[in-house]
Amino acid sequence: MRDIVRLLIQAAREVQSEELRNALLTAAEEEVRAVARRPRKRVLENAEKLKFPLTISLVSPERGKVTATLNADASVVLDGEEYPTPSSDPLMKSLGFERGNAWPRWRFELDGQTYPIQVLRDNDLIQTRKR
Repeated sequence: MRDIVRLLIQAAREVQSEELRNALLTAAEEEVRAVARRPRKRVLENAEKLKFPLTISLVSPERGKVTATLNADASVVLDGEEYPTPSSDPLMKSLGFERGNAWPRWRFELDGQTYPIQVLRDNDLIQTRKR
């Protein structure tokens, strides 16, 4: 968001047309407002129904849909092997991903709705390292 707003403001400074300058500044202001309206954390309703270990899944480029187990300490068990986090490099490489944050990729179901496991971390429902 900041990059977009910064570019819009920079472009507004460089244009000659007052009409275009106003349009660019209006677009920057609308982007700031849109981001401000977005909720920062997704609240998990019925969190008391969660039971660990929790079944989680993602779609792997090499293996298709993969199901694993997420423990309360954020470790993941996949194919009998335990990994320290859902984003650990060895786990991601075994699934065909490069390094990166996998928290948004892994999903779990609760009351017929699918959520990214990031929601567990956002709502302090899982033990994780300090971010």
